[in-house]
Amino acid sequence: IHADLYSDCHVIPVGTADPVRAMRAADRLPIIMQSLTTAYDLVVVECGPADAQGIGRLTGDATEVFLSMLEADDEVTQAAVELIENGYPDLTLVTPLGHEPPGNPVPGRRTAAA
Repeated sequence: IHADLYSDCHVIPVGTADPVRAMRAADRLPIIMQSLTTAYDLVVVECGPADAQGIGRLTGDATEVFLSMLEADDEVTQAAVELIENGYPDLTLVTPLGHEPPGNPVPGRRTAAA
């Protein structure tokens, strides 16, 4: 657990374990989550692409589920519907404030991303 340099948050970074091997120990996730929710006021878990069954081991009574997106499209809509139909009716869709999708390339203009 590391202190965030820009806030009062603590962060557990993504691990380097093999995902298949790590999931063999997934039965310990509820114990880990209980420990974290006892120690902290708020626990945020970033699950990456996951379905309702995939996040089921992480959820508890006071769980709130947020579906992050850059743009609303059919894939986001389908994911939201599946989560709602599988027990997460209070799902919240979130997107970065001020996000603007990339525009079309301009002929003659060169850009680079760092």
